[in-house]
Amino acid sequence: SDDNGQYYAPNFGVDQIGDLSIDDGYELFPSGMDNQMVSVSGAPVNLETTISINAAQFNMLPYLPQGCLDTDVIFAGHEANILIVKDDIGTYYVPNFGVMTLTEMCPGEGYEIFLSSADGIDFMYPSGDMARASSEQSEFWSNYRINSVSTQYEIAKTGISHPIIITELNGSVEIGDELVAYAGNMVVGATKIVDLDSPVVISAWGGYHEYGVDLDGYTLGDKIDLRLWSNSEGRELRVVADLDEDEFGAGPLTTGTASASMEDAVPTKFNLSQNYPNP
Repeated sequence: SDDNGQYYAPNFGVDQIGDLSIDDGYELFPSGMDNQMVSVSGAPVNLETTISINAAQFNMLPYLPQGCLDTDVIFAGHEANILIVKDDIGTYYVPNFGVMTLTEMCPGEGYEIFLSSADGIDFMYPSGDMARASSEQSEFWSNYRINSVSTQYEIAKTGISHPIIITELNGSVEIGDELVAYAGNMVVGATKIVDLDSPVVISAWGGYHEYGVDLDGYTLGDKIDLRLWSNSEGRELRVVADLDEDEFGAGPLTTGTASASMEDAVPTKFNLSQNYPNP
């Protein structure tokens, strides 16, 4: 599919897309259980190709350069216009919140981009000396990605992700604890705390149950339930979160603050008190 609502579904004889275009990106879901490889040959693409990025929608963004580049270098000068850039493995570039788990962009990959501005932009990839630059921010977030991988929870990456960015995490939390996202009783995302002074980024994964495919994950509209796995306590603690959206998929991303208490995330004991007079 493309970002104009057009589809190629060969098993149903549908082809609304026709010829592929170098200034468009595409999203693909295979029908089989095996990975597939698509090869493209031809002359290198002209990096002066202009890509139109529309406001108020997710845009599929193709990657045209012949080598990998740091994400903040690629979008230098456009930061104020970008809400989020994301890939299919749950990494993100969110410049307004200083987040760059999507540290670099590479050939053979496609990306989604959502603008924060009310107007679209005309975008070109950098070339020359600018393209060879590197950033300290990229090094920091590369280390963050490595060290924040959950060791307490196994979560299937379905390619459908919703980012949760906690700008401030207070209370009973230590380095090495894990912030966990639940949808009902299902864990859909978890990340290890590696720096108490930096944003905490959770990739929450959506489910899919169609055409013989059964992937566990959140369903659009599920309530976001955050908990904290405490290493020192060996249990999940209650988290009170103040989020701009409290449902998965309600917007391009969810942001907010959170505080962890020493209470159990889920009560394990219940008590019925004696009756007493009420005035």
